Amino acid sequence: MAMAMQLQLIAPFAVLLFSLLCNVAMPFSVVAINVKLSVKPDRRVEFLDVRQMDGAETLAKEPGALQFVVGEDTTTADIFYLHEQYKSMEDFEYHQATPHFAKWKAFCETGTFTEDPTVDIYNCAHDPVKVPGRAAFSLNVELCIKPEVMEEFLKVINNNQNESRAEPL
Repeated sequence: MAMAMQLQLIAPFAVLLFSLLCNVAMPFSVVAINVKLSVKPDRRVEFLDVRQMDGAETLAKEPGALQFVVGEDTTTADIFYLHEQYKSMEDFEYHQATPHFAKWKAFCETGTFTEDPTVDIYNCAHDPVKVPGRAAFSLNVELCIKPEVMEEFLKVINNNQNESRAEPL
């Protein structure tokens, strides 16, 4: 199944499902999307061009788009990670209806990937702030927090995040 189709099928339900499974009230509106993409080596340059176009158009033309970052795996060539953030699920759905997303979707349907993309959608525990593109290192970690300690966990994470913002990149 093409990545664009996966996003259209998963997006409306992923956040609600997470909230229901964890029995956690989600007071956050910011929605993040992480995608792992395994690109065919002969499609690499075209992939980077299309991603760059979609990212630039997204940040320039969509008020609800907060972040759009693409990075390559540090150990395996042609494995890319996409991270996007939107003010709300509605803003992400708006993104999927734009002409630049249509170009990305059409590209995805041309046999671009060596395997189906992996898509994760989740809510964020921060204010909706637009973040400009910048050089950075990213680490993705999946944590399953027990509902009874969620509030305490979020306080610790927020405190850590505040200190991290003061660190130089």
